[in-house]
Amino acid sequence: VDTKVALNLDPPARSVSVQVPIRNVWLRCGERAKVVEDIGPDRDDIEGTVPRKSYAEFVEEHLAKFSRGELNSPAPGRPVPGDEKHDKDFEARRKVAEANRRQLERQGVKPLSPFQKKTMQDLEKAKEALNGEMYGVPVPPTLGELQKWGAKWLTRAFHTAGTLPKDNAIKKVKAFKRLPMTGKMAAGGSGPKAFITVEYERFDPELHTELFAKLPWAMGAGPGEKTETDVFKAKDMGIDPFYRWKLSANGDYEAQEATIYRFLGPVFPFKCPKYYFADICRENTNYCLITEKIPYPKGGNGTVYKPYDVLPVAEKYFDFQLEPRMRYEM
Repeated sequence: VDTKVALNLDPPARSVSVQVPIRNVWLRCGERAKVVEDIGPDRDDIEGTVPRKSYAEFVEEHLAKFSRGELNSPAPGRPVPGDEKHDKDFEARRKVAEANRRQLERQGVKPLSPFQKKTMQDLEKAKEALNGEMYGVPVPPTLGELQKWGAKWLTRAFHTAGTLPKDNAIKKVKAFKRLPMTGKMAAGGSGPKAFITVEYERFDPELHTELFAKLPWAMGAGPGEKTETDVFKAKDMGIDPFYRWKLSANGDYEAQEATIYRFLGPVFPFKCPKYYFADICRENTNYCLITEKIPYPKGGNGTVYKPYDVLPVAEKYFDFQLEPRMRYEM
């Protein structure tokens, strides 16, 4: 009967490669019908069977219940003291997380609006400096713009993010170094990056003067920048429209990264770069992340690294040059 169903489709499914999946679905529908007959038609959670609702209907209903606070799924809970797996630092981190949550509620922090896919035409707006959703601060479209905006914008961004005390400011940007995006020393592939050296109005041991900035690929040259037709030269300028569309318009990677640094960084049970600023504009997908600069060592033959030491950067596709232990840990 499954073959007849396949052949009666419009257009008919004549190849075996198409008929087999149809047969499998048909058989599962038959199995579900039998289970429903046994336990009743009002169950939607029959494991291993085809649900009555479409996936879209199920998700819409689930999200609606979630927004109304009607879902109270059980959670594992915190570790029991005395358990050999209990993290002694867990309770302190839990208190930090609760304090952060209360602070965010007092500040009226809202979650990001849902991600929506964009077309290449939509990304033409990426050349504009629009406000981000988290803090309402303009998000630089290119590294060149970020460099031009300088200390004034960095001060505003850090003040708004609460990572720089209001009675302090960035006095000047002492150095702005773009990282190479091509060749053996290419610094990743998700977008252009830069090291920024700053000087504060007032010294503070809690503030880093060496910072790291990351943006998505630009859609074109920024104001005052030369339009580059050579692909590799454009890449080193931070321009790659195709990968901008592929990464920013088809997935929510940047927003996830910003959210993790902002909300989870302080409570992770391991060290991660200190967060200074991150924001994303949903309208044009512009994104900016600024953290402390990781002091990667240059390394060399015979260098011994202890636990928790920062290991040297492994050049892209050259990790085979590392000693075997480091290949594993990378």
